[in-house]
Amino acid sequence: MQLTLTPEYLASQGLSPTFPARFWSKVNKEGPIPEHMPHLGKCWVWTGGLDNNGYARIRSGGTPSKKIYAHRASWTLANGRIPSNLDVCHSCDNPSCVNPNHLFTGTARQNVQDSISKGRWKFTKWKGGELHPASKITDAKVAIIRAMKASGEYSQTEIAKNQGVSNGIVSMIVRGLHRKINQSI
Repeated sequence: MQLTLTPEYLASQGLSPTFPARFWSKVNKEGPIPEHMPHLGKCWVWTGGLDNNGYARIRSGGTPSKKIYAHRASWTLANGRIPSNLDVCHSCDNPSCVNPNHLFTGTARQNVQDSISKGRWKFTKWKGGELHPASKITDAKVAIIRAMKASGEYSQTEIAKNQGVSNGIVSMIVRGLHRKINQSI
């Protein structure tokens, strides 16, 4: 069934009557074929602005006009309203792709599971410890703190001063709350 893009439908989606023409004018339908899913065919690459994560953005032109994700707009133009509890996900894993045939709807959990199953989920690459992007202490320093505490020669306060960390961090490390005790260091 072909979706009819009436002015009423566009307005109900927060899009201006000129939105479809503006949208499609920024699409290159001769994009790459995803190597891991060649059966999908070519990506339709957005030629307009991208955010820091490579996702395409466009102004809705509605009242009020706001920036929206182009892949979500593509889904809305091709398939209709996006259910409020669902994301629009990329089968091709190309964030700038707006090919409606490369898009599917799913929950946030399904989107993450899809990402993990394809090896794209960035958090699976972090092994924890000092490799975690939020880490402020090296694995070597954790080992030193544990060894100092195990020796019985130093108080927690002395260890904290010696290693340039807070008393609380020392406490969490020696109790295995900051880094798992069985984690390889």
